[in-house]
Amino acid sequence: MKKVLSVIAILIISTLCFAGCNFVKDKEASTATSNEYFDFAEVEGGYSISVKEGVTLPETVQLPSTYNEKDVVAVAKNAFKNNTTVTKVVIPEGYKTIGSEAFAFCTALKTLEIGSISGTTAKGTVIGMSAFKGCTSLYDVKLGKDVKEIGAYAFYETKITSVVTLKNVEKIGACAFAKCSSLSRFYVPASLVDIAEDAFEGSTNVKFEIAESNTAYDVVNNELVKL
Repeated sequence: MKKVLSVIAILIISTLCFAGCNFVKDKEASTATSNEYFDFAEVEGGYSISVKEGVTLPETVQLPSTYNEKDVVAVAKNAFKNNTTVTKVVIPEGYKTIGSEAFAFCTALKTLEIGSISGTTAKGTVIGMSAFKGCTSLYDVKLGKDVKEIGAYAFYETKITSVVTLKNVEKIGACAFAKCSSLSRFYVPASLVDIAEDAFEGSTNVKFEIAESNTAYDVVNNELVKL
């Protein structure tokens, strides 16, 4: 009898756990980003996007690729500035511009993905000036093959630890990664030919790795040297 009751108890607990897991999944699905959170403005080539005034964004935000059957091609200037709820942002391939201070001082933001990580064909995304400046929790950054240019102060004073998948970036602006004390590794791909002298100012822990096919830079005493 005791064994039967034990089996019944186990089955009940298993059922409750399964239901609970499904509830969590349903809850997560219900918080998926939808266009109701955003404002769209027509720009050359499609639409720009910004957060709608008065809404509370979910923790994970994946920006849309299209709106009204047209491409979304830009994150507007100041679009998400000073947000304190978003912890992860995914920007799909096809975005041409991330505007100046678009995500500046989003202090809860921890994870960022821009563009497609696989492949080699760049789409030409430009990360604007101070786009992620002051995102003091941001440490996990994946910059895909779309990223062509990183503007001045783009990641100034973030907790970024390394820069992953920089395949086609050509230019890095002034102080783009300055005062990033947690930055420990930066890979310089063959495509990167223009790095501002103070791009890494104050980021004293960074170690540079250079692609063998890069003919523009060398590393001497862990300092980038223009050839």
